[in-house]
Amino acid sequence: IIKYFSINFPFNAGVGYSKESPEWDTALTINIQLCVLFSYFIKAAIANLNHDDVIKKDNELLNDLVSRVDSFIYDTFSGKGGRYTTSQYNRIINLLQVVKVLLVNHNQHHQHHPHNDKKNREAVNRLIQAFHKLDESCHPHSAAKHKCVEFVADILREHRSTTTSSTILKPKDEVASTSLL
Repeated sequence: IIKYFSINFPFNAGVGYSKESPEWDTALTINIQLCVLFSYFIKAAIANLNHDDVIKKDNELLNDLVSRVDSFIYDTFSGKGGRYTTSQYNRIINLLQVVKVLLVNHNQHHQHHPHNDKKNREAVNRLIQAFHKLDESCHPHSAAKHKCVEFVADILREHRSTTTSSTILKPKDEVASTSLL
């Protein structure tokens, strides 16, 4: 079922670039909900990485899906096309849970494919930079800004409290953790 949705993701063909249009707003909502849905499948795939029965075709589908979600989040957090409305920010903030899953995915992928270390680092840094842009664009007293602060606190708390393979930031991610601060 994922391959049928992911092939057309993100859904924005013919929507235009006006963030005030109801079509753009609907496409944004659908894309955010699909990202959240995809994150559950990505999380399940991460749990199965240690099993030999993971089919190469499924792994390629997962990599393509992660790449598409990464790009959508980067573009969305970067504010491509202008500022968002308050209600759009409140929906976009739901992508933070997906970012956590993606950061763990990139870390797990690094452990199983160390030859792709540079690619994984770039993906992690790109996600952190996009988050930083989102955080800067939120009003200081908004609910979205509060969620951004909670997100940073959660990542730093998890990074500090664990040294297991599920940690979000690897010890070498000095740039990423500095950007979060």
